[in-house]
Amino acid sequence: AALPLAALAASAQDAAFPLRIGPTDRHLVDQRGVPFLIHGDTPWSLTHNLTFEEAVRYMTVRKGQGFNTLMVSTPDAYDPDGGKTYGPDRYGQQPFVDGDLTKPNEAYWAHVDRVFKEAERLGFLLLVAPAYLGCCQDGYVDLLKKAGPPRAREYGLWIGRRYRALGNILWVHGGDRNPWDVKDEVRALAQAIREVDEQHLHTAHWANGTAAFDSFGDEGWLDVNSSYTYGPVAWRILADRQGVPPRPAFLIESHYENDFGGRTADDVRAYPYRAVLSGAAGHLFGNKPLWFCGRGWEAALDSPGALYMGFALALFRSRPWYELEPDRTHQAVVAGHWESGADDGVQAAVTRD
Repeated sequence: AALPLAALAASAQDAAFPLRIGPTDRHLVDQRGVPFLIHGDTPWSLTHNLTFEEAVRYMTVRKGQGFNTLMVSTPDAYDPDGGKTYGPDRYGQQPFVDGDLTKPNEAYWAHVDRVFKEAERLGFLLLVAPAYLGCCQDGYVDLLKKAGPPRAREYGLWIGRRYRALGNILWVHGGDRNPWDVKDEVRALAQAIREVDEQHLHTAHWANGTAAFDSFGDEGWLDVNSSYTYGPVAWRILADRQGVPPRPAFLIESHYENDFGGRTADDVRAYPYRAVLSGAAGHLFGNKPLWFCGRGWEAALDSPGALYMGFALALFRSRPWYELEPDRTHQAVVAGHWESGADDGVQAAVTRD
């Protein structure tokens, strides 16, 4: 039976963390069994480029706008101008002493602790990338290579123990890059976290045009699939839901508002609809300069794209979105659908009844 609207609203605002995979293996639920629709923003540099007070201001606004999920890269390589400089955080601290993965700088991580705990208090799910690989020399792939699997494992044990008591985490491995040359290090890190933290789910964010399960998907330590595409969103989600056994899949990234590619709010407004109507367990929105928490971030909080995301949330939250299946046989929309999954046709979903 469909949940009452009040329960649907609660699922987006007041989740009982940690999350787990729902009974149909297609979406996430909280500890009460209430479906959780991922409706997220991507402040990758939240704990690096903002002070604690600024981070609270950012999260408070986003909570009021209905967002319930935040993607965070901790540690992070970007500065407030969007440069990949590996500069210190706003308090002048670097994440590691002497660039050694096994020597975390306590002053840096104490700030991360405060932000994470406030996010938990406000009810946000945190998608945490503990070792962002980077697409263009803007991540920590070289640090992982230098560390090797044994030290990557040591770091995984450390960060897993540090945050296992927080309920609101979903671990994200990779980051804008396939792990072809650091597979052993990524595996060691992920498995070490799982060894000491059994309550949190894991997913991945590889290169554009991939799904989380495209790497390591047969090893059993990835729980949630994710779709990353700058092409047709529906096509990508439909393809990534074909895995056996079924797993929840969500849109982890597509074009960001006002970022490269010249996509505006009018472009990105379609992504959450195409994703969820294709069977996704939710989606993430992005905006420049908000993704690196750069100069002008406060004004960008009220961008047209953020407003459009609120419309999508209101639509799906008012309905049993978790019962929807993509209308691949065109029962509901019999004409105008064009090629299934294409961004120039109508995307539709139906329930079993």
